[in-house]
Amino acid sequence: MNDYEKRIKQRQEDREERRIRNRKRTQTWLVIGVVVLVVLLFFWVDIADLLGWGDGAA
Repeated sequence: MNDYEKRIKQRQEDREERRIRNRKRTQTWLVIGVVVLVVLLFFWVDIADLLGWGDGAA
């Protein structure tokens, strides 16, 4: 394997590592976003219930 082939192989490996890191980062932010939205939903439902904005059936 000559120097050119080694560099090409290294670039491909670097790209694959970057792809894996980006995928993990995206999944982490997605989970954080979902948790925040669920917490906000529960907070909003509780406040609406306390202030009488809802019908109580929800």
